[in-house]
Amino acid sequence: MRLFIAAALLSAVVHALPTRVAAAPGQAQAGHDHAAHDHAAHDHAEAGPHGGALFELGAEAYHAELVLDEKMDQVTVVLLDSAASRQVAISEPYLLVNVRGGGKPRQYRLAPLYAQGKPASGPTAMYALVSKPLMGDLHRHDASAKLVVRVAGKPYSTSLEHDHDHSGHNH
Repeated sequence: MRLFIAAALLSAVVHALPTRVAAAPGQAQAGHDHAAHDHAAHDHAEAGPHGGALFELGAEAYHAELVLDEKMDQVTVVLLDSAASRQVAISEPYLLVNVRGGGKPRQYRLAPLYAQGKPASGPTAMYALVSKPLMGDLHRHDASAKLVVRVAGKPYSTSLEHDHDHSGHNH
């Protein structure tokens, strides 16, 4: 019964993701140090298509968009192409977020999300986890988080460090 409820909840969240889930105010530009590199080689928005923070994977071979739903404690990662405009579906059973600091190391598994009406298996570009501890870890100043993912059989990782405006949400 719990599995059915969890699946129904995830299905509802996926259906609403593009219009309901939004980054916290001031977070849209977080996570991507645009001053540190030349933009002539690529062209993508400051924020991802879902309003989340963008993070490079493999020297901009891909991007990960981190979308935080503060009210539901949901952390969603959307895998995007090099221009951060199109989703890149993969067939991995989960994505990992490894956290160090603030105590002992922690590891979180983000599960695949599928659009409503689509089969709940196969490739997807969205992975999520509803977790108050993970949401807290992503906001801790004394901890660092790293996303680990495989795309086309190749491993990628990126630091999920971001400086965002804390005035728009509570911790």
